[in-house]
Amino acid sequence: MTVVDARLYSLPKTPPLLLGAAVTEETAALVGQWADGLLTVNARPEQVRKVVNAFRRSGGEGKPLLMQVGLNWAATEQQALQGAFEQWRYNVLGGEVNWELRSPADFETATRFVRMEDMRESVLISADLGRHASWLQEYIELGFEELMLHQVGLNQREFIDVFSGKVLPQLRGTAG
Repeated sequence: MTVVDARLYSLPKTPPLLLGAAVTEETAALVGQWADGLLTVNARPEQVRKVVNAFRRSGGEGKPLLMQVGLNWAATEQQALQGAFEQWRYNVLGGEVNWELRSPADFETATRFVRMEDMRESVLISADLGRHASWLQEYIELGFEELMLHQVGLNQREFIDVFSGKVLPQLRGTAG
């Protein structure tokens, strides 16, 4: 689509941040040169630290860090693992594969060898609320000031009630 002489008439009083998304050190270094902040997804803290450091070294020092955290909580460990597997096993494939798949049947075929335990590589899975708080605290300690929690399971209402009452109070006031 081509737009000629377009104008947005409802400009905000404060322009929104222009965030750059990165999951690798190389991309984070590029993003640090122009973005108002970094947006990334959860990974092992040592990998996230490398991404953050690359962003900061290349011009992102002092700019905000935001993260989408894929997680799954349920009342039991088995329910948490099963829910993540049922709803999010396609995420294990990674971007390179996902871009090429065209239909639900393609996704089913591509994930036929994904095991439930494989989910722990890309989603924080536990029935232990203290464990979830600890994982989130690690990201806060890396400098993330905003964590967007993505509960991948279907128990959304229960997740909101439990996390708002028992996990988030443990984290309040810990961000830099």
